[in-house]
Amino acid sequence: RSLSGLQEALVAAGGEEEKERLLLLRRWKDSMSFLTEDQRSFCILLSSSDPDFVLKTSSPLKLSFTLPASYPAVPCQVCLLNEDIPSHIRVLVDKAINAEAKKLAGKTMVRELLKWFDNNTSTIFQCALDVHNARTQVTPPRNATAPSPSPWTPEEQKLLEAAMKEFPSTMEASERWACIASKVPGRTKKDCIERFKELKKALQASSSKSQPAPKESKEEEAKSEQEQTKTSHEGSSSSQREWTKQEQQALESALQEFPSSMERKERWTKIAARVQTRSMQECFYRYRDLKRMLEEQLVQAAKQQIKIEKTDKNQKQSAQANSLSASFHFTIETEETSRAKEDKGETDSEEEDDDDEDEDEDED
Repeated sequence: RSLSGLQEALVAAGGEEEKERLLLLRRWKDSMSFLTEDQRSFCILLSSSDPDFVLKTSSPLKLSFTLPASYPAVPCQVCLLNEDIPSHIRVLVDKAINAEAKKLAGKTMVRELLKWFDNNTSTIFQCALDVHNARTQVTPPRNATAPSPSPWTPEEQKLLEAAMKEFPSTMEASERWACIASKVPGRTKKDCIERFKELKKALQASSSKSQPAPKESKEEEAKSEQEQTKTSHEGSSSSQREWTKQEQQALESALQEFPSSMERKERWTKIAARVQTRSMQECFYRYRDLKRMLEEQLVQAAKQQIKIEKTDKNQKQSAQANSLSASFHFTIETEETSRAKEDKGETDSEEEDDDDEDEDEDED
């Protein structure tokens, strides 16, 4: 058509989609073919003008376009049809073109897509090749063991030691080891760290072997274990040596100086420091033994006193039984029962408190 005839056709066209079709026919009339009767699906043969595109194909690039009913609000679908191009490359090229089409949604886009594809053909195909190579690159399985590094030579060892002296441990750890590795050619930061750990572990093992525990210390340890075992069975002091008067006075003074409101371990540590000649465990067991002895004495005395009081009351009540009225006699019995319950409640409460305190002290 002549230019004037094209202008008349564009004016007579019903909309933007029709105008785009007329312009495509003018530009690609020899390379454009319709695939459907409604002309909403067509193919265009494109010989790329990109000078960097060197992909060898037996024919021009063949692109198919399908316009949906809601085009251009919904972008067209583009597909590369050249069968001499590997299918995995064609799929990636299709994705690239359709992604660009989505950016142009809302306006006629076929001519813009052809222009974009023609100018960037080499880049599009190169990206597709890179993506495919990255996907198909063989990666070692997760459980595969890395090849063991080569043994350290004496020269490398000397360089490592010199670098560790040059870059002190006051530096930031990652930066320090990076600097150390730069001084040891052929070794990475990880290699240097692993070598340091290996040498440190070997040095510690050698030091522990060269200093065996003396025989006397083992005997003392065995003796201590025996004493602790005996203590656990007997529930008494871990030492058989009797407490002297001075030690007892020091213990009592320390118990008053450091009250039970303190943290348990701290309290008994300070008490043992005051006694000096006794350990913390010995002080605690001494305190526990004396406390139990005192409690037993108090309980026996209380029971004896209660027994005496009850005997006196019974004798007194028998002597006065004939002269007391029924109501007054009932009042005395009620009072006696109430007092017995109170005495029993106080005794039980004291025993529970003492048991709780013993359990707390035993935890130490």
